[in-house]
Amino acid sequence: MFKVIITILLSLMPLTALAQTTILPQIVMEVPSGRLTLTEALQISLEASPGVKQAAARIEAAQAVVDQARSALKPMVSANIGRRY
Repeated sequence: MFKVIITILLSLMPLTALAQTTILPQIVMEVPSGRLTLTEALQISLEASPGVKQAAARIEAAQAVVDQARSALKPMVSANIGRRY
């Protein structure tokens, strides 16, 4: 009985591997011809990475929140001009 269960589990393993496979969207980009330096390769990979773009957007949003909080500490100036009769 134990051998039958192990055989069934082993036969299903390739199916579980296929179920976990995700198809990534194709990224169309222009790659320079000729030799590619490490710096150029890193720059291309960072520009094409959606995770890096998301992280940059989160950093920008956090910086905006910090700027907004700091603006509350700055002095405020207001003026009124009026005429009484």
